[in-house]
Amino acid sequence: MQRSTKPEFRSTRPRAFTLVELLVVISIIALLIGILIPTLGSARSSAMRVKDLSVARQLMIAYTMHADDHRSMVLFGFRRNDPVTGDPVTARDASGNMITGLTAQRYPWRLLPYLDYSPTFLYQNLDDYEDEFLDPSFDFSYQLSASPSFGLNQGFVGGSSDSDGTPSIEHPRTDSVFGSGWYVRRITDPPDPQGLITFATAFGRSATIYSEDLNGNYKVTPPYIHERSWRSAPPDSSIESSGEVGNVDLRYGEQAVIGFFDAHADSLNWEELQDMRRWAPSADSKDWTLQPN
Repeated sequence: MQRSTKPEFRSTRPRAFTLVELLVVISIIALLIGILIPTLGSARSSAMRVKDLSVARQLMIAYTMHADDHRSMVLFGFRRNDPVTGDPVTARDASGNMITGLTAQRYPWRLLPYLDYSPTFLYQNLDDYEDEFLDPSFDFSYQLSASPSFGLNQGFVGGSSDSDGTPSIEHPRTDSVFGSGWYVRRITDPPDPQGLITFATAFGRSATIYSEDLNGNYKVTPPYIHERSWRSAPPDSSIESSGEVGNVDLRYGEQAVIGFFDAHADSLNWEELQDMRRWAPSADSKDWTLQPN
């Protein structure tokens, strides 16, 4: 039999994926994304925590430098009048302009000169605004005073006349009622500087700069003052008020980054933050409260 010599033609059109194959590919991609996202999120959180630990150390170095320039007197937390001159508290911005009122009474603008006015030390979302921060026309000094990433334990470290629950250090009878050792005035005051909370990661205010939400607070307050002020259970995603946890932001796996008085930094969890011996220099028990003499 004679074999046909008719050439055979094969289709050159590529074979398409079947629906099943397409679904398998999509499932594999989704699985890989599901594996990678938590890993990337964890890596990002770890990097941010390392940065915050570094910032906390730098804050404490600046805090110590301030005390060196003020005859060992620590940075007061919040005052209306300068304790030395009696004049209203003032500060200056990066351009040398005078700052007054609440903006100066809060700690940031009084500490920023010791940080070279760099926004990266006090504000999480302002890394890209270094030039604007130094510009004389920059007009966000009030927002920056209210919402740094780290809050100061101002009532017990430096003293405060703010509405933070601690006695006003500007009231003439405060020392006679509570004594003189309940808050830190000088760099040599704390009996345990290694364990004393000075700065903590904070949240609670909604100041916005160039559409960036600062998400910070200039002060943190302890779980007890005259009585317990924090909620009894650890916060969760449904927490409505930063005041329920003293503005402390447990942003890293239910831990807050802390700058301690001896200039080291570490993280504390919810249970560790409950101990008043970490907050007040004269506290002698975990649930210590400030009472009149």
